[in-house]
Amino acid sequence: MNIQVIGLNHKTADVALREKLAFSQPQAMECLKRIRELGLASEALVLSTCNRVEFYKVWDRSDSLESLAKFLGQFHKVSIPDFEKSLYFYEGRDAVRHLFRVASGLDSMVVGETEVLGQVKKAYQLASEIQSTGLILNTLFQKSFYVAKLLQSTTKIHEGSLSVSSVAVQLAEKIFGSLFSKTVLLVGAGKVSEQTVRKLVEKGVKGIIASNRSFEKAQSLAQKFSGKAIRFDEIKTQGIEADILISSTAAPHFILHREDVLELMDRRRQHSLFMIDIAVPRDIDPEVNALDNVYLYNIDDLKGIAEKNLQERLKECEKADALVEEETGRFMNRYQVMITRSNGISGKN
Repeated sequence: MNIQVIGLNHKTADVALREKLAFSQPQAMECLKRIRELGLASEALVLSTCNRVEFYKVWDRSDSLESLAKFLGQFHKVSIPDFEKSLYFYEGRDAVRHLFRVASGLDSMVVGETEVLGQVKKAYQLASEIQSTGLILNTLFQKSFYVAKLLQSTTKIHEGSLSVSSVAVQLAEKIFGSLFSKTVLLVGAGKVSEQTVRKLVEKGVKGIIASNRSFEKAQSLAQKFSGKAIRFDEIKTQGIEADILISSTAAPHFILHREDVLELMDRRRQHSLFMIDIAVPRDIDPEVNALDNVYLYNIDDLKGIAEKNLQERLKECEKADALVEEETGRFMNRYQVMITRSNGISGKN
């Protein structure tokens, strides 16, 4: 039995491709069930975030990776030639090392960010609940959580303002020079939006407007930060107050189209609007960027700021990678013992 990984991420695919292959939670559950039914893995897990889509699996044949790539295309109705060059494959030790780097934030666009650990845990919990994982992946992912915590406590890789939401705020600050006295409209009221608001408040923004399909959630977020909540269908009217719009929902499709923003801009009398879309799939139709006085940025546009953060942490990255390599070796030793015992039990039956 071999540990295998197939996937794509922000380094190999742009957001336009990543959003086509992303999985919602219900889709991930359906996908894992079908993988088992089709005999593509004995254990499997799907990790889908704004910056990556990855399959972790246990199987005894390398050709199942090609079969899984074909399955991925069929599941999302995307032609294989459209994404096959963006895929990477890892097996054995390389697969283990890759997971440890992912869980620790070393493979993130914003190197050292800690949000990804929660995302890995959530993906593992989902796969575990539907019994898609077994002894090997259970042991591997528990070890990855340990490695991530080890790096947090023994290196400075996670120090500073490190998250997608904080980099989005840095981008806004770069655009305006200062966020003091600015008003920000947040579309979406989830965890990322709340983290974004906290960073904005630290930067001295004047006003916070929260909007969400669930008005109650928008109210809850707004109340925490003395802001104002508006209904989702009020964005085109109440959005006239905003200097910046930051969107981060879990919608599987665009929630703001060209026509919506055009109507908003008419009400604003063409006063400039900066929009930052950190959702995957994207919330805002990219055609919006062609409108006069509208400046739209997506998650891939955050790379420049993220790379600057990386340069400041190169020494800590080297230290962290050395620890990952050490823990990878320890896991592989344990893994070989597990396989030997498993083969011994199989041989007796």
